[in-house]
Amino acid sequence: MIAYPKAFKKTAREKPQEVQKPRDIEGVQVWLKLTSEVWDLSLSNYYFDTWMWQFKKMPGALTRITQLIEQMQANKTADVVENELRKNLDYLKNANEMIEYAQEKVENALRLIWARRKELK
Repeated sequence: MIAYPKAFKKTAREKPQEVQKPRDIEGVQVWLKLTSEVWDLSLSNYYFDTWMWQFKKMPGALTRITQLIEQMQANKTADVVENELRKNLDYLKNANEMIEYAQEKVENALRLIWARRKELK
């Protein structure tokens, strides 16, 4: 059985919103491109939720690692654990940078939408 994150279950139960399609050709082309890009974002949100579900295991694992370090007897074991923890830290730093970058891009897109709506009124 696959355990899905709560956010995925919630969105799976929600009914899709009614979307009004534009009538002119230029509007249809822009609409198609925008919906395609938004769909890509939705997929990345799903994968992010899946990643977060795995990420939520980290505090418990790190607590157990911290407790087991006290019982460690060999330097070779310390080398292996240190190497893995350093790799994990690098992944977390990279993920944090990507999240900050993506957040900035989304906020910029929302500002553009707000400005465009003002122009269209």
